[in-house]
Amino acid sequence: MEGEFAGSEAAAGALSTIPMLIAVALYLVSAFAFMKIAEKTGTENGWFAFIPVLNVILALQVAQRPTWWLILMFIPLVNVITGVIIMMKVAARCGRPEWWGVVIGLVPFVNIALLYALAYGQGAETAPSKVKIPAA
Repeated sequence: MEGEFAGSEAAAGALSTIPMLIAVALYLVSAFAFMKIAEKTGTENGWFAFIPVLNVILALQVAQRPTWWLILMFIPLVNVITGVIIMMKVAARCGRPEWWGVVIGLVPFVNIALLYALAYGQGAETAPSKVKIPAA
């Protein structure tokens, strides 16, 4: 009896592994893009992009938002709105229109392409050392 289910158990294990590998690959791809965005904007600790929760802190730093906004990311529905606002500011810092942040925050798979466009595209690089504040 035990032998007749062995093949189906192996198949089920393989089928459940494939989506997990795809998810890990997509996570790494987006983390590399966000690390490059952090580098492009002059934000320190770009390696935060690879660590859960720290990647949200990195996004807040790139978007120049307070760190306490991290708390908002743990509140259902509020986290979606907060995430979109953060990504709008990230897009603006990379010299792109803020509506890109709405698409990045809400549209799956397109968001990865837009993250790469932010990271490697020809946007305005607004690193803190390059920003000139006009004298009053």
